Amino acid sequence: LRERFYGHLPQTNRLALSAFARRVDSQLPRYESLMRRVGAVEGIAWRQLAAISFKESHWNPGAVSRKGAAGMMMLMPEAAAEVGIRDRRNAEQSLRGGARYFLKLAADLPPEVAANERELFMLAAYNMGPGRLQEARRLTAERGANPHLWAVGEQQLREGSAQGARAPRAARRNIETVTFVSRVRQYHRFLSHHDDEDGLFAEAGRQQRNPPG
Repeated sequence: LRERFYGHLPQTNRLALSAFARRVDSQLPRYESLMRRVGAVEGIAWRQLAAISFKESHWNPGAVSRKGAAGMMMLMPEAAAEVGIRDRRNAEQSLRGGARYFLKLAADLPPEVAANERELFMLAAYNMGPGRLQEARRLTAERGANPHLWAVGEQQLREGSAQGARAPRAARRNIETVTFVSRVRQYHRFLSHHDDEDGLFAEAGRQQRNPPG
């Protein structure tokens, strides 16, 4: 329960969340209807799509990474081809491709992984690749820990990063994945409450002025 409801909090970065909140008001309206449509067709919550695409590209369809990932969902050429996407810099194609690739990652997880945990492992695989995630889960099992819990997998990645002197690149990638999962969870949760934010504050004010009983 602690992991499910508060697991995103340790990595909270106020500057990152403030930047995200500003973009939600200034930039998200340009893409929200498209994200809703793509989400409905591909079978993914549009807020999840928005959270991933912001972490990947800050909602920039023309974004390109040094490693060759491109588009709003930062798909690599191989991943784009795998899910039938030709133009990674086209916003709709990128969102569709990212949604398909993300959902496809569920097939790599065993049925023992609970539904609320699957999404977290899928986010990790989206960032680090399914092969590296499977290796991390294998090492977790070898330690005698539960490889089906993200909190345990996250610990495995953090401990791996502590050995950075021997493998600095892998250590950086581990921390990058942990941060990726945490930030996407934060952004998704923010969007889930954004529309009713005023109502929540108004209700809280009423409760303060007129406490029950």
